[in-house]
Amino acid sequence: MPIVIQRTAAPVRRSPLALLVMSALVGIPLAGVVVAVTSDLIGGQFVIAWAIAAIVSAVVTLVVMWCLYPAVSVDLERGGLVRIRSTDVPIASITGVMRSISANGTAQYLHYRLRSGLGPSARVLVVGRPFRGLRLDEAQALRLLFERSGLPVSATGTSAEADLLRGDVHANLGAAELGREALLIELDHVIHGLGGPAPDAADSGPAATPAADAAATPGPSPAPDAASPAPGPGAGAGTAADAIPVLAPGQQQRLEELVAALEADDAEAERRIAAAPRGWAVLARVAGWTVVLACAAFFAVLGWGIVQGAVVGATAIEPSLLLWSTVVGLVALVVWAAAADARARALQALGARWLAEHPANAERGLPGPLLPAALDTANRLLAIGSYGGSTLGGLGLLVGIGMMATNDGDEMILALGVGLTVFGAIALGLSIWGFVAAHRRRLRVASRFASLAGRRGELAYGKV
Repeated sequence: MPIVIQRTAAPVRRSPLALLVMSALVGIPLAGVVVAVTSDLIGGQFVIAWAIAAIVSAVVTLVVMWCLYPAVSVDLERGGLVRIRSTDVPIASITGVMRSISANGTAQYLHYRLRSGLGPSARVLVVGRPFRGLRLDEAQALRLLFERSGLPVSATGTSAEADLLRGDVHANLGAAELGREALLIELDHVIHGLGGPAPDAADSGPAATPAADAAATPGPSPAPDAASPAPGPGAGAGTAADAIPVLAPGQQQRLEELVAALEADDAEAERRIAAAPRGWAVLARVAGWTVVLACAAFFAVLGWGIVQGAVVGATAIEPSLLLWSTVVGLVALVVWAAAADARARALQALGARWLAEHPANAERGLPGPLLPAALDTANRLLAIGSYGGSTLGGLGLLVGIGMMATNDGDEMILALGVGLTVFGAIALGLSIWGFVAAHRRRLRVASRFASLAGRRGELAYGKV
């Protein structure tokens, strides 16, 4: 008999109240559009328009959920079959699982996308808030599927802990592929968070993963602080002492030796950072304070002018002071971004030299003081350029199109409108390219972080 893992559109079926609240909130701004479109039919009644907008929002959400979350079940009695929608595939054909975490404000979700080598794929909401994820029996059925699937032991060819670290660093960026062992570790703690038995330390690893441990909340959380030299076995389990294993004497000795080596690495890294040139860091700090002072001057001049205008009865704002504070602030912002990016690249180069010095360094991973730089994408200048290009490009398009549309035959105005439109289109195109390039750079940094963290990163997930 098939065991249900997920029913069609399961998140909204499990969370009807969340659907109702979301539809009501989305319906408020849409009600104005409904009033404008159907004013002759409903006579401008806002409540009726709100109800119509909420119903439309709920229907659209149901359709989207129906498309995103198909029915998934597993039948272990018929030789091991997985049904995705209405297609049956062998359980051994499930050879890939992409894991993604999205955590924005109160909305937090942990997803798995199951891929069959025969073509079908399915997205499963494992843990979520406000739309709820799997129930206990469904999570247990998903674990059975992974146990008997054709998934590789590790997606990265290293360890389950390295897979989990790589997946957590990808939170809010994109999906990361996980191997079978990492998925089983995470699901064991999801099951425990849903009220199931505690994970077996011998099979599932000593520490809960950060995303899975939040199942009791529910909702995934970002990656742990891999820079911590040794959180110790059981760190992050957050439940009871039964999840903390008792280490054998040999394991305890290895753990103590590893912690001592990591602490020595941290001390040496701090010494090298202190001895390295600090020109970029000083320039970034000076430029940052200049930005703060320029903003303070801008608002001080603006506020003083408004107060004087209210008292005297005439405007007292100095446009030149506002202009100069704006120019100085923008230039300082660009200088800060360039200097901070250069400082991050210098620390990354220091880390690369550290790893290349000795194989033992690469095995233990980057020291804690250098790990934040390893996650730094040095995207500040690119981000400022992209945001500035999108702002100026959008403004140029609007003004240029407006000038061409309202032109009464003046060739100069027409040429200026065409020029602004072309400038706006180019600036917008470059800004889109900048946003895409920055996102891809963040993905590349996240993908290689687990290998840079080495044993330190694995220790953060409980591997002794």
